[in-house]
Amino acid sequence: RLAAGVRVDVPPPPSWMPRTVEDPMVKAGILEESFVNSWALNMYHDGTEGIGSHYDDATRFMRPITSLRLYSDSRLAFGTYLYGGTNGLFAVPLPRGCVMVMESGTYAADGVKHSVRASDMSGKS
Repeated sequence: RLAAGVRVDVPPPPSWMPRTVEDPMVKAGILEESFVNSWALNMYHDGTEGIGSHYDDATRFMRPITSLRLYSDSRLAFGTYLYGGTNGLFAVPLPRGCVMVMESGTYAADGVKHSVRASDMSGKS
């Protein structure tokens, strides 16, 4: 089933995600309680993968967009085109354990595409 081009028949997140990720972020004051309305878990198994240039559109993703680096250091590249492999306007370093927040109305959240390039990962991410 689709709603606005997005699948709506997906299962809820595994129980470990709220317990291990969301609850500590709420306790630390990073997220408001009951804010999270969706999860995206991107696993780059060996650091040779990535995700192409894309927008996290406001239709599907409430703002702010919050990202947590779980396994390794990485960079988030902004202003990438096509597959985002070698170009971009700038990149933000994201050390392991880092929480990055893209606020509503900002250039990062709403004005430019972003990607995670394989060249910007140090390993499993």
